[in-house]
Amino acid sequence: MVNYSQYLCSQLVTIEYLDALGQDLSLTGNLEEISPTRLLVLSESNIPLGISVVVQCQGHRLNGRIQKAVRDDQLGWFSAVRLKANSRWSEKLFLPEHLFKLPIPASVIATAA
Repeated sequence: MVNYSQYLCSQLVTIEYLDALGQDLSLTGNLEEISPTRLLVLSESNIPLGISVVVQCQGHRLNGRIQKAVRDDQLGWFSAVRLKANSRWSEKLFLPEHLFKLPIPASVIATAA
């Protein structure tokens, strides 16, 4: 039984956050994956772990926190964003470009929890 989905996509987004000095920073990234509770964005710059971010896409703002960042020597930084409970994504909110649905079985979700 499938009750949860993750999507691969490709969509330019703006990522905003405050740096350690409290300065507003904004960078462009590419939304690579999206689900109701998390995002994966690719950018040229590293966003520090634990930082709160706002990801803007198609006029919508999703609020979350950087949970993991991995550098790819050729592509840049992949940053995993855990969305806040009051800022969940759904297909009704907006559909990123080049969307490809990956159904995830409930048994996988239970094992990962």
